Amino acid sequence: MSSTFPIEELLTYHGYTILAGTDEAGVGALAGPVSAAVVVMPTKLRIEGLADSKRLSPQKRESLFSIITEKALDWQVAMVGAGEIDAVNIYQATMLAVERAYLGLRSPPQLLLTDGRIKPQIACNWLSLTGGDARSHTIASASILAKVSRDRLMVEMDRRFPGYDFASHKGYATKKHLERINQLGPSPIHRRSYAPVGKSYQSSAQALGHKGEDLACMYLLNMGYFVLARNYTRGGGEIDIIARDGATLIFAEVKSTRGAEKGEVAARADSVKRERMVLAVEEYLRENFSRPPECRFDLILVDLKPEKDGLFEEEGPSVTHYPGELRIEGD
Repeated sequence: MSSTFPIEELLTYHGYTILAGTDEAGVGALAGPVSAAVVVMPTKLRIEGLADSKRLSPQKRESLFSIITEKALDWQVAMVGAGEIDAVNIYQATMLAVERAYLGLRSPPQLLLTDGRIKPQIACNWLSLTGGDARSHTIASASILAKVSRDRLMVEMDRRFPGYDFASHKGYATKKHLERINQLGPSPIHRRSYAPVGKSYQSSAQALGHKGEDLACMYLLNMGYFVLARNYTRGGGEIDIIARDGATLIFAEVKSTRGAEKGEVAARADSVKRERMVLAVEEYLRENFSRPPECRFDLILVDLKPEKDGLFEEEGPSVTHYPGELRIEGD
């Protein structure tokens, strides 16, 4: 990166004194979240060695992370996990991460500078720059924060999900990573909408269930829920969707059918929950909470309806949500 930053200098000359930059990390990974950082930097500050995060060693990125977070006027990092990525697609998930990071700032900047790939879907003044991480010290700073924050998380995921070597490849499609997916199947943080992951488990029955889970996730997101995880597997049990409704933690079982009645499906769900779900729920709470929050156990029935020539008929699939329907505490 040049020692001068004409973009910041030009904008400062035209009266902009509070500039922010944003960038993302993890778009192309097969596992883990996509992250986005927004950084407000002093316009005249120059940090030696600052460059696009992809051009720097991990050690240099860590060193710059400390400098940037110390010198920044304000900064935020936000992440959107695999469940939301699968539900809304990676581009929308990236824009959502940018929005969350931006809204976390103490006060809005005059102008948000973005790399050319990022088109913010928020109410703010922004300027998109092709190759922005090489032309703007605020965007380059955001690139460092997004990359380092995500890498640190993937190291933690390596401890939580051993066997996939997340600490080494950070979720990207290395040869070793692809081999581990084929051997172990996808983990709860893998993006199942990504072809290399989807191919490892897409039998016809699984494909039907996954389609239903996609629709259930989109329903929850549209209703204002925050999706935390999909297909969380622990202790021999599995939770289809973990979400948050305000302060309440939701554990949801998704049943994909073609015309089955709710009572029939609910009874079937209850029987499997007592055997499979409770162990996974206990493990999730133990891993993520020192004090268990309020929990609810929901049933989501997705009626995919008959298909004709591979397409849904006119009425299309329907999603019916039954909050608190599951009874997994036992008799």
